Amino acid sequence: MDGSGVDSQRQAERTGGISGAVAGLVAITPAAGFVQPMAAFAIGLIAGVSCYAMIAKVKATLGYDDLLDAFGVHGAGGRWGRCPTGIFAVSAVNPIFKDAQGNVSASGLLEGNSHQLLNQLAGVAIAWALGDVGGLEAGGCNHRIANCRGGRSARTGSLPTRGRGILLGGVGVEGRGRFSAILTLGQREERRQDLTTL
Repeated sequence: MDGSGVDSQRQAERTGGISGAVAGLVAITPAAGFVQPMAAFAIGLIAGVSCYAMIAKVKATLGYDDLLDAFGVHGAGGRWGRCPTGIFAVSAVNPIFKDAQGNVSASGLLEGNSHQLLNQLAGVAIAWALGDVGGLEAGGCNHRIANCRGGRSARTGSLPTRGRGILLGGVGVEGRGRFSAILTLGQREERRQDLTTL
């Protein structure tokens, strides 16, 4: 063994450790200033496990291309972090809610304020809806731009053929319908080989 496998293993371990730390930070950000330290520890620990599952299991199952694991870390960690804020928020850390007389009211579900958990869940649903609509619209715009290509000379190889599909932010995008389809890494390689044979 020449040692190259050992170096790549160490690199993977470092990258995984950094992703785990970022997952904890992403998850605790919505709860910062509202939860006690042990609740923050639990939120970060669960975030690390859920983000690992997204990266190692869901990404492999669905086969999507996420080079920096942005969706697995930020998507899953942020979604998880917003929900326990409504559960673990305590008025001893941040007395944000007060009644009409100025007395401190319950902050989170554990103190008896179930409305805050519902507010947090509504925030997650709104963020998902905006993200999905924005993502689909960005894909549709990308589709319209990507389909602007030259005439026959471009398709025969005398001009660059990048118009048939483009690589945007590490994700290959191509499509013929209203919205573009995201290509997996293997599909992008097949498409490149097809384009070079033209």
